[in-house]
Amino acid sequence: MTTLQLIADDAEPWHAATRHPFLDGVRDGTLDRAAFSRWLVQDFHFALALTRAEGRYLANAPREDLQLLVQGVQAMVAELAWFERKATERGLDLAAPLHPTTRAYVDYLQATTYEPYAVQLTALWALECAYLEAWRTALPGAPAYREFVEHWTNEGYAAWVDSLEAAANRVLARGGEAAREAFRWIARYERDFWQMGYAGAAMADPNARARRPPKPAKVPPCVALTIAGSDSGGGAGIQADLKTFQRFGVYGTSALTLVTAQNTLGVRGMDLLSPEWVVAQIAAVAEDFEVRATKTGALGSAEIIEAVAAALEEHTLPNLVVDPVMISKHGDPLLTPGAVDVLKAGLLPKASLVTPNLHEAAVLLGRAVGSEAEMRDAARAVCDLGAAAALVKGGHLPGGEAVDLLYDGSEFVRLAAPRIETLHTHGTGCTYSAAIVALLARGETLVNAVREAKEFISRAIAGAPGIGRGHGPVDHTA
Repeated sequence: MTTLQLIADDAEPWHAATRHPFLDGVRDGTLDRAAFSRWLVQDFHFALALTRAEGRYLANAPREDLQLLVQGVQAMVAELAWFERKATERGLDLAAPLHPTTRAYVDYLQATTYEPYAVQLTALWALECAYLEAWRTALPGAPAYREFVEHWTNEGYAAWVDSLEAAANRVLARGGEAAREAFRWIARYERDFWQMGYAGAAMADPNARARRPPKPAKVPPCVALTIAGSDSGGGAGIQADLKTFQRFGVYGTSALTLVTAQNTLGVRGMDLLSPEWVVAQIAAVAEDFEVRATKTGALGSAEIIEAVAAALEEHTLPNLVVDPVMISKHGDPLLTPGAVDVLKAGLLPKASLVTPNLHEAAVLLGRAVGSEAEMRDAARAVCDLGAAAALVKGGHLPGGEAVDLLYDGSEFVRLAAPRIETLHTHGTGCTYSAAIVALLARGETLVNAVREAKEFISRAIAGAPGIGRGHGPVDHTA
């Protein structure tokens, strides 16, 4: 997928956004000057929101895009100063209320700051490119508007948008329906923004509650299923999975395997559900929802593992991520003796991805895993057990980086992030694997899903809320 493909696939809303009669009026001078002035105030409000959003995008940007986004923020700060000068010259009130259309666009832009980087960058490119292309249609501009047209089509801005397009193409090369959807929304909002200006940008009642412009029919969210245990402290297990699914805009369903009484200090007790009850929950979900990705967490016993494996086969649930949970963060066992062999024989061969940490990899393989070289060997060995891919997590290795290795059966991808020294890492494995499942449910490729999940879990650890007196949870909203 490329930016050109996005435009080709949705040419109608794109052309509506970049060839609007508002711009014809700017070019030939027929647009009412008072209407343009009111629109200019709304454009200032949007520029202010965009500057704030770009600052949030920086937090997610990979190293190769940091300078590009820094340039964007700097340019927007300069743009705001330019707006203020023009407002003074023209006697405009920049404190005027937001038009409902502006409010809707700003709200959408704010929502993208919680999305994965691919969505953020696609949205940023789409709105900047649409803005540039739209003003190019207004060239050279009637005398009353020529200064503005020339300002918004200058060579420096055009070169920056070209660089932004190249960066967008890099993330789009990894695919993802979510990025395509961001492009569609931007095209619609840009069209509505020009229509607002064409209509005069006047609010009948400045105190009216802002309403969103009409939207197309709501698309149901993707569905993911977690088969795992309950953590009464809320930091791991089913609770962490569902919070993470929600964070990525995925509808979460669940099948409970066991119940724990635990908090940030430890596990006080555990009770297993019967295999029949676990299977009944899976069947209830699978028979009613279109589940796009599934994960398993703490399964508790050999009998539950066997029952889950049979249910997964019966209902042909796709994109299975197996998080082979064996002990809690506090060292309490969450899997009965003898269950590991059943896990290896019955569940791993069904997995699209297995996500062991160093301890879990060692138990699965019967040998220590204590270096990157041994992590590579472990990933290959897990795939030899039948898994399609393995993500061996090296968070417990010493050093300044937290390194994970993804092996897809043929190639390795090394994922590294600065190590964060903190006590609050409860539920990181559950949250990490849940993020991968959510992204797979949304249509991301495996490599892209793991990359974005790695970025997310790093932010989640860094932003841990500091709840509890022991190993606290991470920030599931990061």
